[in-house]
Amino acid sequence: LRLMPMNCVVRGVCWKQGCCSGCARATSPASSRWPPLLTREGYIVLVAKDGVEALEKMRDQVPDVMITDVEMPRMDGFDLTRSVRAEESLKGLPIIMITSRTAEKHRQHASELGVDVFLGKPYEESELLGHIAALARRPLSA
Repeated sequence: LRLMPMNCVVRGVCWKQGCCSGCARATSPASSRWPPLLTREGYIVLVAKDGVEALEKMRDQVPDVMITDVEMPRMDGFDLTRSVRAEESLKGLPIIMITSRTAEKHRQHASELGVDVFLGKPYEESELLGHIAALARRPLSA
C-alpha cells in the first residue's frame, strides 16, 4: 500500500510492503506521528515537500489512499483534493483529511470536494489505520 504525505515539514508516499498500489498523505509537523506508525505497520514512507510535489508524484505512481492536511505550502489540502478529483487517473482515489480545522464549515467543504474521511486532530491511531485499511481495499473506480 502506498501512502503519500505532504505539508509543512514531513511529507511522503507509503507502500504496504509486497503490494504495488498505494496511499497518499499530507501532514504538518504537529501531526508527524503518523509516518513512524505506518512504518511500524509495514508501510514504506516516501517524502514530498508539499502538495504540488505530492500531486506530481501521484501522477507517476497512483497510491491506494491519499492522506492530507488542510494547511500545506503552495497548495492546501482543499486545492489538492480538488486537483486529484479533476484528474482522470486520480479521481477515484480515496482521501483522508487530518486537520486541526474541525469546524463544520471545513468538514462540509471537504465533503463537497470529495474527501472520504475527515479526522480532527488529535485522532486515534487505530482509527486512522482502520480507515486506511478499509479505503485501500476499495476499488479506485468507487
